[in-house]
Amino acid sequence: MKVLNRGFSLIELMIVIAIIGILAAIAIPSYKAYVLKAKISTVMTMVDSMALALSVAHEETGSFPNSITTSYGEIAAGTTSNSNVGDYVTVVHYNKSVSGNSAWVVAYFSSNLDADLFSVFGQYIGIAFTDGGDPNAGLSSTCMITDDSLKSYVPNNCKTWAELGLT
Repeated sequence: MKVLNRGFSLIELMIVIAIIGILAAIAIPSYKAYVLKAKISTVMTMVDSMALALSVAHEETGSFPNSITTSYGEIAAGTTSNSNVGDYVTVVHYNKSVSGNSAWVVAYFSSNLDADLFSVFGQYIGIAFTDGGDPNAGLSSTCMITDDSLKSYVPNNCKTWAELGLT
C-alpha cells in the first residue's frame, strides 16, 4: 500500500520564509519613506498657511509686513514663534530682507518627525517670496529646504539655500 505524505517539506517552508523576508526588506523602508513624506506634507501645509498670511499682507500694503499673524500667534520679522507649534515642528521663523523685496517663512522640524531613515531634526522647510523690487508686479515664491537629503521627500520645486543663492 502506498503512503501519501501530507504537509510541506523543509525546502518549501524555507522558500516561503525567504520570500517573506525579501518582501519585508522592500516594504519596510518604502513604508518609512511614505510616512516621512506624509509628515513633511503636514508641515508644508502649516508653512503654506503662514505664506498665505504673508502674501495677503504684501498684497494689501505693497510691502512685506513687520510681523505676520498666524494661528500660532504673531511672529515679528527676524524672530521665531513659541516652541512646539505643531506635532512635527519646533519653531517657525519669519524674516524679510534689508532691502524689503524678499521675505521667507520657515518651519524647523522637531525630533518627532524622524523616521529612522535619517535625522531631520533641526532641518527646515519653508517658502521664500520676492517681489523683484516692484511691489506692484506681484510675488514669486519658491519652496526651500535645508539640503539635498530632503529632496525626495518634498515637492519637486523645493530648492536649497545654495540653489536660491541665499548662502
